[in-house]
Formats: sequence, structure tokens, C-alpha cells
Amino acid sequence: MWKRPVFVIASVVVAVALVLFLLTPRQNAKVPADVAEYKPMVGYLAPDFTLPDLQGKPVTLSSLRGKPVIINFWDTPCPACRQEMPALQEFYGQNKDRVYFLAVDIGESPLVVSRFVQQGGYTFPVLLDGDAKVTQSYGLRYTPTAFAIDAQGYIREIQVGAKSVAILNELLAKAEKKR
Repeated sequence: MWKRPVFVIASVVVAVALVLFLLTPRQNAKVPADVAEYKPMVGYLAPDFTLPDLQGKPVTLSSLRGKPVIINFWDTPCPACRQEMPALQEFYGQNKDRVYFLAVDIGESPLVVSRFVQQGGYTFPVLLDGDAKVTQSYGLRYTPTAFAIDAQGYIREIQVGAKSVAILNELLAKAEKKR
């Protein structure tokens, strides 16, 4: 008589424990670079990459460890991307000593991007993802999208859409927060 209720209760407890286990982020998880279906998430290591800047100098994300990084993916035809550019410049000017800021242009020629940056008077670092492979590895669906990465290389926040200086400061605060 008591066996059935005990079995049901035990089954529910095991099911709840399994769901909680599966939903809890793994802080130390490392995902191989060749796993195509991997999508970066908060609490996980940011996918490493090397991309050229506008002068052709390669920049590797993992070489920037030790200080927070904000990566903003964008492109010149995107209206929201154009809208946020003055805020990105203001934020960069105020915080370039506290954070590495990388604006990753998606799929455009260096000439188009250089002209846009020069005409706008933007001085923050711009990287070129000409073949969009890095963008794909970050699982982007919309531009602009920013990733706040802490000093150890873990993603602390993902923000889609145009950003203000206040939003960028919030991203930086999350990237600076101790784990």
C-alpha cells in the first residue's frame, strides 16, 4: 500500500533534480572549436578568434585576457548599427583604459568600412570578419549584438540592439563583476 506513493514521490524528486541539473550553467565547460552547433551563452568561454584590424594587424581575443572585453558585431547597412556609433565612440573615449572594445564588422570590404569609420571620426578598434565565420561561431541572428566578456574570457552578458552609453556601462559592469 505504501510502495506506490513512495515510488511516485521518489520519481518526482529524481525528475526535478534532473531538470535542475540540466538547466544549471556549467561555469568551467569548455567547448571544442569544431563543434558547429555550439552557440555562445552567458557563463561559458567566449569562442576564440583572430581577425585583422583596419590596418591589417591581427587581433586575437584570447591574447586580451586580464581585462574585460566588449565585442560589438555590426555592419554599415544596418540602421541600428549606424544609430549607436556615436554612443560607442563616447563609451570608448571614457573607458579605453578599463576595457578592450572591439567593433567587428561583418562581411564588408576593408575600403567600405575604412571610409565609414573615417567619415564618422570613430577611433575605436574595428576588426574585419570578411567571411563572417567568426560571426557564425557567435551564433548571431541580429545586428548589432554585443558580448560582455570578463577578464578570464567568460561571457557575462549578451545584448542585442542599438546601445546607449548607459547600456554599454552596464555591460562593462557585468564584465568586471567577480565570478
